[in-house]
Amino acid sequence: MFESWLGAQMGRDPGCTACARHAEGAEAAAQRHDEQALELWEPVLAGDLVCDHQPHGVYGSALMVLVRQDRLDDAIHYHRHGYRIARRKPRFRAAIGEHLEFCALAGPEHRGLELLAEHADWLTEPAPGHAAQAEFLTGASVLLARLVALGHAELPVPMPPSPGAHMPTGEELTVGVLRGFVDAELDSLAARIGRAELEAGREPHYAARLRMRRLRQHSLAPFDLATRSTIREPSHEPPPYAEPAAAHLEVPGMEDLYALTDMLYQAGEMEEVGPALRQVIDRSVAAKAPWYAARAEMNLSRLVGAEGDKAAAVRYARAAVMDCVDTRLRGAAALTLANALWELDGREAEAILPALESASMYAAEDRNAEAAMARLQGADALAYVGRRSGAVALYQRSFAELDDDEYWHPHSQGRELANHSLQYARALLQSGEEAEGLAVLDRLGRRIAAWEDGEGRFEVTVNTAYTLRDCDQEQPAYEAFLRAADLAEGDPDRLRTRVRCLRSAAWLIEGGDRRRAVELMDLAGSALVLRLNDEPEPNRGELRIELAETHLQRAELTRDRQRHALQDAAAAYAGLRQGMELRFAQDGSRPFGLHRRLADAALLLGELEAARSGSPRSAVERLRALARELEAAGGEGFAEIVKDLTVRIDGFEPGDGRA
Repeated sequence: MFESWLGAQMGRDPGCTACARHAEGAEAAAQRHDEQALELWEPVLAGDLVCDHQPHGVYGSALMVLVRQDRLDDAIHYHRHGYRIARRKPRFRAAIGEHLEFCALAGPEHRGLELLAEHADWLTEPAPGHAAQAEFLTGASVLLARLVALGHAELPVPMPPSPGAHMPTGEELTVGVLRGFVDAELDSLAARIGRAELEAGREPHYAARLRMRRLRQHSLAPFDLATRSTIREPSHEPPPYAEPAAAHLEVPGMEDLYALTDMLYQAGEMEEVGPALRQVIDRSVAAKAPWYAARAEMNLSRLVGAEGDKAAAVRYARAAVMDCVDTRLRGAAALTLANALWELDGREAEAILPALESASMYAAEDRNAEAAMARLQGADALAYVGRRSGAVALYQRSFAELDDDEYWHPHSQGRELANHSLQYARALLQSGEEAEGLAVLDRLGRRIAAWEDGEGRFEVTVNTAYTLRDCDQEQPAYEAFLRAADLAEGDPDRLRTRVRCLRSAAWLIEGGDRRRAVELMDLAGSALVLRLNDEPEPNRGELRIELAETHLQRAELTRDRQRHALQDAAAAYAGLRQGMELRFAQDGSRPFGLHRRLADAALLLGELEAARSGSPRSAVERLRALARELEAAGGEGFAEIVKDLTVRIDGFEPGDGRA
């Protein structure tokens, strides 16, 4: 194994179990078998296997694997902990090199420069072996190349009083000058190691390994590690991304594989596309050309995301970003990562950085429409985290560049632009810019009016109504919900959405026109009853649940009219219970939302019964039985419902039902 040979060149004990695990995991990681690598390293990471070289060696090697696997918190933990163990210990310089590489590719470049300055004497100081020094210099090379690409070539690097014969004594070198020295030293060491490989009867792999590592790109991870020193920023803008020469190196047979995946995708053979894309990735890595894997990783991210595996979509997208050295794909890879993060609950804020990076990459190539679309994704993420002024500025700039009708066709980018417009309007309305927000929605309404795509018009109209409702624009929201309900009339596939729009409109008008609100709720219920009469039995379960919810909302709306509200509450309780039982019989699921509404129906029914009869006896018995049932079911979140029921039971007036 190459990693075992390399470890021996660094003085590691080949008979040590911990070092063997390190080498085996590194081999797996080099072949992109990341999960296998982390499994091999786990006893070392957990502290169960230690030696003179571990766990700090594994801590360093695991960093970029963890980033690629989207385990960002773990990567930061092992960086901080591993660096504290290895800093200023010459025999650990290979691990320090990996920490420098992590800082370069995961985001905190200035922290990396600080760490390099702390170990600058190692740049010329003799190492335990050529391989250890080469590993350290590789990390330095990647870091310095990243800083130069960002426009920091003139940053000073504080050097020790006597850095070595090849460097000026007691002077501050700049990043650009130091990069030239490091790369020259590294090339020389790589040649020596290559000769050592041949002398040991091995194929010379080290130069290819270095090329792979030095071509890796920034991971666009949201790391922001503090530095102790202040390093001045350059006054000029970073230059455009420079494409490495390796971007277009040919790998025999790879284009044929890509053609196969495209053919399978167009034919709708989705079950075959995934394995074909993974074959592209495996063959690219095996050929020491991971840049050929980037397009496959990007497409695989989109594929698994569409299938619902959103965490895997982020992992593949981040790998694509790190592997992609082709300027024609860099913007698309970064935007794929932004979209994947946006779709993953709790990670929306992390979409800002890759979206804006994507916009910058597209703009550098004069692909202005694509840059504007990427900025819109960044604007959505900024608005989501409450940075509305910055989001509005991006929205205004981007929509100005996408004003032509060609972009707004529903079969082009129209639907995507409509969704961004809704987020733009939401940001304005939440910022108190009511006139501007309503104007954005008015322009959107005029845009979609010309669409022949009825489904697209309906979807945008529904989302417009919810946007207005969420921003407390009650009258416009009421009108939008009624427009959506009209668009859905007569279409059985839109019935449930139509019913929800009618119910929402009822609540919005309830304060000013109670009679009209009840009419709308009745219209929703009647539509469901008519459909139930014509629907075959296997398909009626969800409609019954929707009808029960409509009964419950009507009871809540008319609770001051006890007799009618009591009938609706009883129908709601019976319907929701039946729906709950059907769901469990079909797939064994116990949805929290359905049980929450069942509890709401039981409570309202109990209150109405107690008010009408003067005794809470039957209500208390029903609620206690429901609480016991939910407690025994033990579903996620059920304890919260049980607690609420228990508190509410105690609130009923004492009576013979409490005995």
